[in-house]
Amino acid sequence: MNKKVKAIRKDALNFILEIGESAHPEEMVGMLTAKKKVITDMVLAPGTYTSDKSAVMRVNQLPMGLNTVGSVHSHPSGNISPSKTDLEMFSKNGDFHIITGYPFEKNNWVCYNRKGEERELEVRDIENKEEDNLWEKELERLKEDIDE
Repeated sequence: MNKKVKAIRKDALNFILEIGESAHPEEMVGMLTAKKKVITDMVLAPGTYTSDKSAVMRVNQLPMGLNTVGSVHSHPSGNISPSKTDLEMFSKNGDFHIITGYPFEKNNWVCYNRKGEERELEVRDIENKEEDNLWEKELERLKEDIDE
């Protein structure tokens, strides 16, 4: 667990919001990874089950060696407060947990700690052109998967 994380990449947050919107009206769920005190990615686990009321992620299906620092999921209702089930998951999976909700705009998200308390997370606009191309390709692939 990396409690020294201070920020999230703007493009990672945009990706999270776009995936939440694409999955709507169902929930989406994933894990957050970080590099150098910044959350950089959202990782989706194979075998994840989603519905309009919940999402179940198979954490044991994630690749080994990921530096996961927490979780991310959406609430299609737009209520971005953690539920009792969310709090149980938070306590087991890192210390940074983002919930986003409808309408999935730049202010429709909150980061919580493992106890369900809101925590500050700066949004940083960090450029990495090579990585940006990978994000665009992955987003297109995920949108195609959701549309099928």
